[in-house]
Amino acid sequence: NWKKHAGGRQTICYTPTVATAREVVQRFQEAGISAAEADGKTPTAIRDEVMEGFKSGKYQVLVNCDLVSEGFNVPECSCVILLRPTKSLVLYLQQAMR
Repeated sequence: NWKKHAGGRQTICYTPTVATAREVVQRFQEAGISAAEADGKTPTAIRDEVMEGFKSGKYQVLVNCDLVSEGFNVPECSCVILLRPTKSLVLYLQQAMR
């Protein structure tokens, strides 16, 4: 579905759990799409590499759990996947407007 609807665009994917984030990355990678995962417990050096890799285009998809919701701006990102439910309008807008 991502290939069909996103057309290879830089994408941030929000997930409800770390386990889900890792599964989503695996599915993207199995489909031949460059993807990486970062979450609140990812070591800083690895997290920095993932973020820089996404910003530079090394990764087409950045999958995260409770990490990238405010203060992260990548103008090249034109697609957001919201797999994480929320009742917070503020959080929704922060995530959807990346």
